[in-house]
Amino acid sequence: MLAKGYLGIMLPAKNGTKASGWAIFTAIACWIGIVSLFTVPEQTLRADDLEDGRALPDGIHFLDEQSVPIPLPSLHAMAGDQYEPTLREIAGKIGWERFAKNNLYAPVIIDIDSIKRPNGDRIAHSVHSGFIAYSTISQLRDEDLMQSVLGRQDKSLQKDPTQFGQLVPESVLQAKGIQPHSPDESYAYVKLPLMNRVLVEGVIRTEKREGEHWVEMYWEFDPRFLWFPGEPLEFSNFWRPVSADAVGRPTEQPPQPYLGCGGFLAVYEIDTPNRQLFVESRLILHEPHEWFNGSQFLRSKLPTMLQENARKFRRELKP
Repeated sequence: MLAKGYLGIMLPAKNGTKASGWAIFTAIACWIGIVSLFTVPEQTLRADDLEDGRALPDGIHFLDEQSVPIPLPSLHAMAGDQYEPTLREIAGKIGWERFAKNNLYAPVIIDIDSIKRPNGDRIAHSVHSGFIAYSTISQLRDEDLMQSVLGRQDKSLQKDPTQFGQLVPESVLQAKGIQPHSPDESYAYVKLPLMNRVLVEGVIRTEKREGEHWVEMYWEFDPRFLWFPGEPLEFSNFWRPVSADAVGRPTEQPPQPYLGCGGFLAVYEIDTPNRQLFVESRLILHEPHEWFNGSQFLRSKLPTMLQENARKFRRELKP
């Protein structure tokens, strides 16, 4: 139910350098959603805003024009007094009392499935996880807190348009015929190193819906920015392998087009007097065979990363 990846990706640090650590794709769901809590004006969601009971009605797009639907968040469109049965079902055998314990090491619910082609070949991972944290939506909207968690985010392109998390300039959107339909729609250029072996770059479209005590954030690598050979790489979706030269320095190899990554992040105040939040997300991640030779390497790393990232998130919320 929530993929709470956080400091695993390369974020600009407060001193202007890049924070160290591996990047894993579950991190971008958290970065996009949490940063947007305070960068986008509040807007209330209507029940008919999302079609067919799915987030991202067209699904997550892949290179072969296939798409995978994304279910809506578990508490979507519910009144606060309707949360309890669903939350207890999510907690399952762990039990609600243990799941909701105010503890850095409280459990994280994690569900990872493979998305396969008709011939049985795996095309992507579906990562769904959730946990309880103790804070308020208003605290998450506090810019100072977000800067302390994420490092300062430079929202202008300034000198280097390829730094992680730069907003796409209006001129680039216009060249693609894109006119954001509301203030809660935004486009960011991201650069994501993965396990020191793969580098993925591209433009992520995000859209936020929120009320007084909840926020839902939907995002996807936008297929309109798919890179094709011969085109400029700037503001395009592609990946490339990263290898080391004779002295161990990383070298980037020729690029390949990339699509198939997106999902949602949702945060709900489920018990306002007790400052209790339920944080949920779902991530669809296309993993080309060439990344790790079709092995389970990436999948095997996800549970540990999800648990550690939830702890980092909780730790940052401590008064």
